[in-house]
Amino acid sequence: MTSAEHALNAVEPESAVRVDEGMETTLARALERTFPTKGGRPHAFVVVCRSPAAGRSVTLTLERGEEGSDYEVTCGDREADRFEVPAGSPFTVRVVPDRRDADVMVLWRVETVGSDDVSDCGDDIEGCEA
Repeated sequence: MTSAEHALNAVEPESAVRVDEGMETTLARALERTFPTKGGRPHAFVVVCRSPAAGRSVTLTLERGEEGSDYEVTCGDREADRFEVPAGSPFTVRVVPDRRDADVMVLWRVETVGSDDVSDCGDDIEGCEA
């Protein structure tokens, strides 16, 4: 778990304030949670996965209202994947393993961040044109 915590910390900006965090030690079924976005600061959902088997991944879905986007998160990366969510109504995160019998551990955090630490897009739910 130490390497997973290091991966989460590697992408945490100085302005981050942790709002919630958790760990799923065996992701046999999907993780699904809805998070409030209190205050006017942008939020980030930060996730890392680990698996003893090579080549594993999870599908992460971000949703708010009718909008949503899917992303593939590869297990074993040195840095966590960071998804930016603007302030506003609650958002839902769903994480599903690539295989139902996959042995996958997922660590995640929800943070608020300063506007200087938001990427050019700033909304991974609706996405942005490249």
